Amino acid sequence: MEKRILVASWLFLIGSILLVVDAISDIASHLTFMSLVHLSEGILFLVGSIFFMPESLSSEAEKET
Repeated sequence: MEKRILVASWLFLIGSILLVVDAISDIASHLTFMSLVHLSEGILFLVGSIFFMPESLSSEAEKET
């Protein structure tokens, strides 16, 4: 189950990065208010995805000892 959570977290993070890249390309083609909104939502989504990444197994082992 832990491996599934780790894979899901990485996929979520990669998807978030793709949202930011898409928003940047949208701004490069035409700068509008909505393109700035898409960029800000992509950045917030990316930060949220980083915070949801599980801790590594080594730090969990340190906590148990």
